[in-house]
Amino acid sequence: MTRGLHSDTITELATKNINAVHLVTVDLGGATLNVTENSFDLTSNISGSNVTYTSSGVLLDTNSIAESQNVNVSRLTLTLSAVDQTNVALVLSNNIIHNEVKIFRALLNTSNAIINNPFLLYNGFINSFEINDGGATATLKLEVESYFANSGQLNGRVCNSNSQQRFFSTDKGFDYTDKVIKDIQWGNTV
Repeated sequence: MTRGLHSDTITELATKNINAVHLVTVDLGGATLNVTENSFDLTSNISGSNVTYTSSGVLLDTNSIAESQNVNVSRLTLTLSAVDQTNVALVLSNNIIHNEVKIFRALLNTSNAIINNPFLLYNGFINSFEINDGGATATLKLEVESYFANSGQLNGRVCNSNSQQRFFSTDKGFDYTDKVIKDIQWGNTV
């Protein structure tokens, strides 16, 4: 099955001379991180505009991505270097939970250029994160889940200031909800 792959990608796969790389986009709230594990920077126009994926050693690891015909919740761990404190500061100063993560697989031709239309391998959101500082090295692990992870979750919002300000940044209506002893009643009480 070709999964709707571009004809150039199908042709390259048929050569059996496959040089595949990942292009990862992570929304860190204050900035978008575009990285690759490739040994040099790559530029692609996946979204219609040119995006440069840096090869600065930030992308350390991702566990394998399994595909299936069934609808299921998939999870993966994306490990990034935390030696550069810029990304750590973004994670700690922004609410990145439920921000989007996209992982594309791109094929390189013999000239090390990206073949047309890298395909979307994984699309999900950040469920949690962990920062590990081992002294000589530091890592930022992002736990990422597919969009089906919320399929069994009850709809609604949490009544706290952080949740409210995610959608309405200047609203202070939930600043003191932790001080309220009884339930807050919504709507008319007839």
